[in-house]
Amino acid sequence: MYTRWSRMNLEQNSSLPSVSRRRFISKVLGSAVQLWLRSQVESAETLQVQIEGGDWQILSGYIPTVTIAAEDVVYQGIALHQIFLRGTDIRVNLKDVLQGKPLQLLDVVPVQAEATLNQAGINTSLRSPQLASTIKALVIEWLRLSAEELPTALQLLLRTNPIEVEQPQLAFHGGHLRLWGRLVANGSASQPLQPQDRSQPFAIKTGLNVIERSKIQLDQPQWLSHPNAIQGEDLSTLQNFEIDLGTDVCIHRLSLEAGRLVCGGIINVIP
Repeated sequence: MYTRWSRMNLEQNSSLPSVSRRRFISKVLGSAVQLWLRSQVESAETLQVQIEGGDWQILSGYIPTVTIAAEDVVYQGIALHQIFLRGTDIRVNLKDVLQGKPLQLLDVVPVQAEATLNQAGINTSLRSPQLASTIKALVIEWLRLSAEELPTALQLLLRTNPIEVEQPQLAFHGGHLRLWGRLVANGSASQPLQPQDRSQPFAIKTGLNVIERSKIQLDQPQWLSHPNAIQGEDLSTLQNFEIDLGTDVCIHRLSLEAGRLVCGGIINVIP
């Protein structure tokens, strides 16, 4: 961790804080920011923090800019290979921090973010409860919406409830996302299923577009006969399907590259 303080023209004045006091406050605040960040993530291999601001700004609990660079971070079950964050106009409870209490944000903080997710990390993340439940819900919704365009055996399975998604995997390549796994019927069906029909493989390929800065839209989704199929059958009912990320997210960049997903934008961090 390193901390850089902007220079200011300090005249000799007994009312100004001593150098040792400023250093103490900067050290305490830097440590508090580190602790707060680590409390927000499940794990982080490396985490660097840079605080920028004038002495009087910092002493008032106002931080003009904080820059964070981290690698191999797990946040809410999602493994991020690299992430760069830059927050501005940050107000914190400095008085409480100096008394040994946890750091807290006092206002919403707009944060510029750049993140890279690699294929291995995201597939490890799919085993986490948070991401697994999201993927399960999306897969079942997508397949039920496009059921008439799917093989008959899968159509029958999709009429059961509940359905589990097992062994999901993701791959990024050539501007597309591939998602595959198995659907398993754990409930009753509208018509009896043979034992061998209660588990069916699925594989989907799709591009992703950003619309309205806060939504991700499926582009040319296809049903694949197997995960490595070059070409599949169009899923026209899923074309332009939208995933709304909420009003606190603004995406500027989303790129699907070989083995990784790169995204950037602005996130509002809520106290």
